[in-house]
Amino acid sequence: MFFQSLNKYLGLIVGFLLVSMVFSGLIFPIEAEQPKPVWVDKNKNWVYDSGEPTFDTIQDAINAASQYDWIGVNATLYNPNGNKVENVIVNKTGLYIKSINGRALVNATGLNSSVFRVEVNHTKIEGFNITGGTNGIYVYQANNCTLTGNKAYNNTECGINVYFLSTDCSLVRNQAYNNEIGIGMVLSSNCSLVGNQAYNNDYGIVMGWSANCSLVKNKVYSSFHYGIWLSGAINCSLVENQAYNTLVGIWLNGSFICSLVKNEVYNNLFGIGVEESVGCSLVRNQAYNNEAGIGVVNSIGCMVLNNFIANNTIHGIWLEYSNQTYIVGNTIINNTGVHPLSGIHIDSESTENKIYYNNILDNTNLTVGSYGVYDEDFPATIATYNWWGHPSGPYNETTNPSGLGDAVNEWVEYRPWLNESVTKAKYTIASNTGTLDALDEADVTIHFDTTEPVEIYVANYTGNPVAELGVPGLNRYIDLFINQTDGVNQLEIRLYYTDEQIADLGLIEESLFFYWWNGTSWIECSHTGVNITGNYVWAIVTQTTMPSIQNLTGTIFAPVGKLASPPPPPEKPPKPPVGGKVIPVNPIETLTSWITTILLLLTTTIIILTKTKKHQLILHLKSSKHHTNNNHKNSPSTKLKPSRLSKKFSCWISTPSPFKLKTTCTRNTLQ
Repeated sequence: MFFQSLNKYLGLIVGFLLVSMVFSGLIFPIEAEQPKPVWVDKNKNWVYDSGEPTFDTIQDAINAASQYDWIGVNATLYNPNGNKVENVIVNKTGLYIKSINGRALVNATGLNSSVFRVEVNHTKIEGFNITGGTNGIYVYQANNCTLTGNKAYNNTECGINVYFLSTDCSLVRNQAYNNEIGIGMVLSSNCSLVGNQAYNNDYGIVMGWSANCSLVKNKVYSSFHYGIWLSGAINCSLVENQAYNTLVGIWLNGSFICSLVKNEVYNNLFGIGVEESVGCSLVRNQAYNNEAGIGVVNSIGCMVLNNFIANNTIHGIWLEYSNQTYIVGNTIINNTGVHPLSGIHIDSESTENKIYYNNILDNTNLTVGSYGVYDEDFPATIATYNWWGHPSGPYNETTNPSGLGDAVNEWVEYRPWLNESVTKAKYTIASNTGTLDALDEADVTIHFDTTEPVEIYVANYTGNPVAELGVPGLNRYIDLFINQTDGVNQLEIRLYYTDEQIADLGLIEESLFFYWWNGTSWIECSHTGVNITGNYVWAIVTQTTMPSIQNLTGTIFAPVGKLASPPPPPEKPPKPPVGGKVIPVNPIETLTSWITTILLLLTTTIIILTKTKKHQLILHLKSSKHHTNNNHKNSPSTKLKPSRLSKKFSCWISTPSPFKLKTTCTRNTLQ
């Protein structure tokens, strides 16, 4: 009985236990109710777990935390009405402070202090709205700090400020707006700013007296003064940043060996500029729709390489009090203004500048006096090996009046010029042994051996600049130029290709070698070949080869080869005659078959004819019988009318008795 009763109520008991376990959180844990908005996340899962300490303010949580603790701030509970104020001082190493469930708003208690002040290393602050202080976030003498995804706005000085001997800090995807300075970094090193936005500030991003820092993919716009401004920077890099709708897009002042690569500046008064700087490089930037595109002011030894400079209304590039500037491989197009505002403008105090392998076109408007290149005064600027928009070269009223390209004035040395545009170019000042790596520009490396410093330039043409090759090739044309021949022992040119290119062009890889243009025709280089393991065509040039070192004054090289022989077409079977296929036969067998067939036809014909005659005779007899009067049993014999089949015989039928018929036939005689 007991077990029967137990079985009867077993389902109810199990159901009761399950319900109890659910509501107690044993099966489906219920998130604990968070009593206060800030907690020390001991489990480091960004979820409040029952028993973790909670606080009303971020500062209280920091005071209670240990080094390298996580502190979570529930944005829905912390300051939902925006009335809470506090200033936060981070004074314990390694804290990670993060806003959860949205952006928690942190208001400063007053304008005389920073909202967050970080004084220790390895601090992380993420996901807050920060406003109302002197600085939104202020990092002071702290290393390895990371600020991510914060919005800092309406602060009287900086939205985010990394200051004084702070190193290895990272600012990632923050926004700073409506501050005096959006993001500032002063006297710091090895810091990185990646993917930040700064807008509606007096200054977007400012970096002063800092070294080895990088600014990558930041966006700065609607600044009242500078978009990005570096002063006293050493070996800093700016890569793929955007600056637009500002007074000055990107400007470097008093900086050394800094690089600006692939930045985009537009709709500014000034696009990109370097001032009082040494050895800075501006490479592959885009400067367009500004009043002035790229400026080099009171600087020395700077490089302007492979930039796109277009539609600027004052100058495309301007040099002012600057020396030894190399302007190489740029496309400078449609920069026009009022005289003497032109594609490239060199003031009277700038000397020893060189302009090689650029595309300079559509900058001339002689009605208003704009030029492709304009140099204010003696000495003349060297601007050779450039494409001026037409094979006839640049226009000069005195020295080249038939030139249909952009105009130059009398202080520009422009001969020789290029007959074709170039895509990109690169140069180096070679010394001893080394390599000019122009793989990105032309799929080329130049390996040199020199005893004196030599300038080496290599450029990639958009097409064939001279006569047709007359042989199959890789459709590649490169130009090599050195500024002096003394002290050059050897140069090796390597042009790299892919297996897909060889297959698409149908070339024999082993047959590849270099041609060079001697001024009138294409000639095979004397020391050339292919490295099929390394996938490159090579040519060695020395004092005794062809071409020789002395020939490298703007020499065109082209890789050529032989076409692979097409495979023979498959042998086709002979076409069958209309109505069937050709089948080989034995003549004897065929003749025997035909004879047999003919004999069978003859035999069949004879049999048919014989049977036909018998049948006709029977029909004739039946016809005669039909005309006999059966009621006269002893009537005289009746002669039948001969038919066509019985013309040679006459037959009579008589009836000697009622049940017998007697037929008598006689042969007819001819009449």
